[in-house]
Amino acid sequence: MPGVVNKFIRALLFMVVSSLVTGCLGFREAAGRPEGNHADSLTGNYWRAGYSGKSRLNYVVTFPHDYDTDSSSYPLILFLHSQAERGDDINLLIDNESRGSDLLTPVALKDKDFPFITISPLCPKHWGWPVIDWRLNRLLREVTKKYRINTSKIYLTGVSMGGMGTWSLAMGYPHWFAAIAPISGGIMFPMTVMKPRSIKNIPVWAFHDRYDTTIPIRFEENKVNRLIHAGGNVKYTVTETGRHEIWTDIFDKPDLFNWFLEYEKGKAKGKSEKNNLSE
Repeated sequence: MPGVVNKFIRALLFMVVSSLVTGCLGFREAAGRPEGNHADSLTGNYWRAGYSGKSRLNYVVTFPHDYDTDSSSYPLILFLHSQAERGDDINLLIDNESRGSDLLTPVALKDKDFPFITISPLCPKHWGWPVIDWRLNRLLREVTKKYRINTSKIYLTGVSMGGMGTWSLAMGYPHWFAAIAPISGGIMFPMTVMKPRSIKNIPVWAFHDRYDTTIPIRFEENKVNRLIHAGGNVKYTVTETGRHEIWTDIFDKPDLFNWFLEYEKGKAKGKSEKNNLSE
């Protein structure tokens, strides 16, 4: 669907133009931000809303139920949401029109054995993750000092626009990540410049649907091949459902989270593989 693709590309270009015209518009503390801890009644895992003064990004952070009683450091997942949640409503990172099926926060709260801290930043309206990488870098600097995070086990994932942001942030600031998992994303110039050598030592598990019309696979697949040829450690899962929203099935299973925990920064292992899953 060329019309759909062109519309998406125009929207992304608008983000870039907006970033030049509007300056810091939208980068302010969210009004009505929930205060205090909010625990899940069944698991005891809890979340709180935060604001990073250095990055000027609002975010939601989740904690395992034993965070306050265990002095250990915890692995971290940085999650980048899709275009639908952009704006100034921090509550959309907890629940949204999709009933949270495209978010990581509900997953972290509902699983009592979920071992990660998660950080879900909120992207302001009219912006996109690939054009504010430097703010996400500042956010990571701040939260890794504020919370007990094992900095050798920081992982990155995101869906749709967040999948694009996953590629972009990892290539711009690869020193942070032990492994990354872009879902239904893409690598589109001028928002993102492909730099395969910058992430060839970071394990990647990327997901895309062969018949995705929202972000067609052609915006990613050839870049994945370039990364593999550069010596990258890539696992590429291609479904054939015709859906863009393949992340629901991914987040419903423990496979991705277990895969993250296999890796520590500087201790990469494994080899590239591509597989097709017809569903």
